[in-house]
Amino acid sequence: MCAHQARIISYPKDKAVQNEQVSENNVQADQDFLDTLSGDVSFLEKAKNRVNSCFSEIALARTDNNWQRIVDLFYPLEEKEPELVSLNLETPVRAELAFALSQAGRLEQSIHEYEKCVQAQPDNFFFVAGLAFVHYNLVYSAKNRERIITAAQKARHIEEAHKHFVQAQKLRPEGVTSCYRQAMLYKNVQNMDLKAAPLFRKAVENWEAYDESVKEKRHQEFKNYVKSLYNLASCLLKQNRGKEALLFLEKCLDQDGQKDFVKPEHKYFALGKCHLELNEPEKALKDLEYAATFTDPKNGDYIFELWARALLNMGKPVKALQVLQKIPEKFRRQFVRWTEGDCYAAMQDYLKAGDTWRKSLEKDRRSRHKGLIRLARMEFKLSNYSQCLKYADEANTFHISTYGNPDADGLFWSAAACIRLKDKQKAAEALKELKAFKPDYPMLARMIQIYEQSFG
Repeated sequence: MCAHQARIISYPKDKAVQNEQVSENNVQADQDFLDTLSGDVSFLEKAKNRVNSCFSEIALARTDNNWQRIVDLFYPLEEKEPELVSLNLETPVRAELAFALSQAGRLEQSIHEYEKCVQAQPDNFFFVAGLAFVHYNLVYSAKNRERIITAAQKARHIEEAHKHFVQAQKLRPEGVTSCYRQAMLYKNVQNMDLKAAPLFRKAVENWEAYDESVKEKRHQEFKNYVKSLYNLASCLLKQNRGKEALLFLEKCLDQDGQKDFVKPEHKYFALGKCHLELNEPEKALKDLEYAATFTDPKNGDYIFELWARALLNMGKPVKALQVLQKIPEKFRRQFVRWTEGDCYAAMQDYLKAGDTWRKSLEKDRRSRHKGLIRLARMEFKLSNYSQCLKYADEANTFHISTYGNPDADGLFWSAAACIRLKDKQKAAEALKELKAFKPDYPMLARMIQIYEQSFG
């Protein structure tokens, strides 16, 4: 049967049911239908057979992951299976269609179909969770520049995803996947690690609370348990909670084994970060060298950069530079340039350090202030205080225009330069602003003391 042909179910006594507007006598029509139905014992059997036939075709396409075949057969459902729709028998088929549409990358249409499923069965966990996940996938694909959506559309999809993830968790509070996926929405799309961490933790706790029989039954959730361990460790690392992060990361390594639900380069990179956080550079070096074996320097530049950073922290700038030089010149991103410049500065080659940091500024639209601060600090060390002030002020101006608040490091080095330049008023202004913006800034109290000693 061709995909574009509608299937026909024979109605009782060969009377085809037409899709008509609801009329004033629809109650009478329903009564007539039920009376007719009661007189034809084969009708329900025919309807059930049609549903079963649909699922047989879906199962066959699923075997080969031929999602487009399912779309071709059943989309739009109102045209391809009008009889099932008119009899309100279409929801299971519609759910399969919604999933196939999502797999085929037609996310907007998938959302539309899932919404109809949820409207028909609002307490169906799979429909609610599926709808939430497609909303998440849509905004995540937009983040990866696979599609274009407006800011308003993004906000709406995020809101809908959270709403349905929460509903899914209410329907299955002991579940793993809905917690994990909502956490990923917070972490990967919204950069809200503090909100993501409790959901990752809940996913972990839920899986570990299962007995063996439940784990076997819900084995498909295991990979999201493993990923939750990894991502929870990542969130904790950003909160400088290295010891706790290490516990979850070691558990992730143990549970993941050779399955590699989390890529090995990611796991061992995170392990290296943990050991650096815990001031265990030798362990970090082993972790990062091992992580680097799973990727090339071009794609794994972040691993090579942290590897170099670990060596630099151990007072080995030459070896650190050798690691960075494994990354091809044209693939060295800004953060690699920063560390490269740091290596040259540690070797007291300030000319190369400055050139490297200035190179990092060329295409930087989001983190330009970090390169500028390095330049300011270098100029201060070289007693070029006016140049230090220039770079520090530029960093502060950039941060305000980009993020809406000042750059604490910019204010600090601006104050330092002004003290050396004997500009009492501007030094006082920078310190006052820094104290108001970040009163716990490291060395702020000491800088205020230096100011007071310098100006009396």
